[in-house]
Amino acid sequence: MFEFDLISAPGLFGLLLVVIVLFNSLHVLREYERGVIFRLGRLLPQPKGPGLIIVWWPIDRIVKMELRVVTLDVPPQDIITSDNVSVQVNAVVYFRVMDPLKAVVEVENYLYATSQLAQTTLRSVLGEVSLDDLLSRRETLNVRLQSILDQHTDPWGIKVGTVEVKQVDLPQEMQRAMAKQAEAERRSPENKELRLDNRHLLLFFLGAVLICASFFALGFWMGRGQTGEATLSVGEGTESSLTASSAVSPPTGTEGTRASSQGGTDGAGSTTQDPAGPPDLRKELDFYSAVKDQSVDEDFSPRPSGKEKPQPARPPSRARRASSASAANAGGLLHLQVAALRKRADANRLADELRGKGYPVVVVSPSKAENPQWIRVKVGPYRSTREISQVKARLARDGYDSILRHQ
Repeated sequence: MFEFDLISAPGLFGLLLVVIVLFNSLHVLREYERGVIFRLGRLLPQPKGPGLIIVWWPIDRIVKMELRVVTLDVPPQDIITSDNVSVQVNAVVYFRVMDPLKAVVEVENYLYATSQLAQTTLRSVLGEVSLDDLLSRRETLNVRLQSILDQHTDPWGIKVGTVEVKQVDLPQEMQRAMAKQAEAERRSPENKELRLDNRHLLLFFLGAVLICASFFALGFWMGRGQTGEATLSVGEGTESSLTASSAVSPPTGTEGTRASSQGGTDGAGSTTQDPAGPPDLRKELDFYSAVKDQSVDEDFSPRPSGKEKPQPARPPSRARRASSASAANAGGLLHLQVAALRKRADANRLADELRGKGYPVVVVSPSKAENPQWIRVKVGPYRSTREISQVKARLARDGYDSILRHQ
């Protein structure tokens, strides 16, 4: 009886010890949990779980890791945007542990480390954009934040799935300004309709003014054509006297020098222009854009420059050909009008230019009844239409427009 008690005491102690070791060694891990085992301080290469696992206590130590998605709330951060607006922004980060071994060994506390990294990244990224981009391009900013956090937490065995900017707190002054802008935009359709009505009235008024101006200009030029025909007979004597005086009286100054160099050449001859003479004045004269003669088909339009291709002249009208033929048959004097100018200085300069090229020039002063006052520069006189045609062709080659006039 005594021996049974001695043998049974150590057996019971050993049985109790085995029960305690098994109780501490058996662990049940859930489906979303994994166990990282340290055996005598060294990490086992593979985590254990889920289900029933054995951890040999006391030589093994287990660290449980959850593989579920963790929701991390980033506290509000004071941020100054690129356009110097101070705002408060908070966000939320969704991540999970992909490698339990790295999450235990590589970082002390992966939750705290991820939280601090999220705050720093939020301040640095949102501080590089303007307030407008912060409010309108959240999706782009969320993707950028997610990629940066995922890149930095990958060595820790953590996968950042989503980063969302939750709220942007604006200053009170900015909120009031945005509210006023929104109210102005709500009222803008009435203002737009009013502006459109005013614009239509303005366009209608401008159109009416342009139409009136066009009719006034048309009446003015038509009246001027009739006035020119009426005063043509009055100016014939003056033209004849000026023609005779220009053929007899010697020119003075620069004209005398050119006249002596010409040697009394007529319209059919050709002489070289004095190189020291005045430059080509056709581009400087202002009559080309202002004068038209209603009794003929041609108008006083400038001749094209050397780089542009000259346009062919329109054929003379039937009335003009009849008047030219009747004038030639009657033995009258024929002139070719080259220009009608307002300034005497421009007329003299053009006359000097024509004389330098060998043309007999007549400068006709305007009559008192003529309005507006035009000083006409003509070449001639000639007696035959054949001679007139030759001189007109020569003027066209030299770049002048001409109109046939007869006395």
